[in-house]
Amino acid sequence: TRDFTITGISMTGCRIDINDHTTKLADNPGMWRENLLITQNYINNAPTEAMYVGSNYADFSTQDLPLRNIEISYNYMLNPGWDCVNLKSAYGGGNELHHNYMVNCGTDSDANQLSGLAVVEGQADMYNNYIINPGENGITQRHINIESANYSTQTYEIYNNVIIDAGRAGLS
Repeated sequence: TRDFTITGISMTGCRIDINDHTTKLADNPGMWRENLLITQNYINNAPTEAMYVGSNYADFSTQDLPLRNIEISYNYMLNPGWDCVNLKSAYGGGNELHHNYMVNCGTDSDANQLSGLAVVEGQADMYNNYIINPGENGITQRHINIESANYSTQTYEIYNNVIIDAGRAGLS
């Protein structure tokens, strides 16, 4: 997936999902999933994440394509069961999550993904987001060391975010 924009969508009971298991890194060395823009969308009551962008590590052998130059901005997300945004494997380029409004992220108490923003195995700048009542953390960054050894240092810049009534921590 390259040079792709998702904008102006209003949905209830489903999520935005950028997660392709058919194009493998092993079959396409050097290929990236890149230049994705997800902006100005409304997502309400998604049963899992409101937005899932990246690899799926339920099967640790998948080795999906890494991401770069991902922008998630100006979205409104309300009451997803899990994280509002889960971004995985964004190892390169300028990845940005900004100006998103998220309310009641992680309402499913049985899930382990209860954050407003979650960046797993990758790098991103997260700024000017408004996160109200996340189930656990406002912003989470995690490394599970599946693919990260193949990429350069992963960095984050996190600033100017408003997090209200986090269940556990504002930043984890």
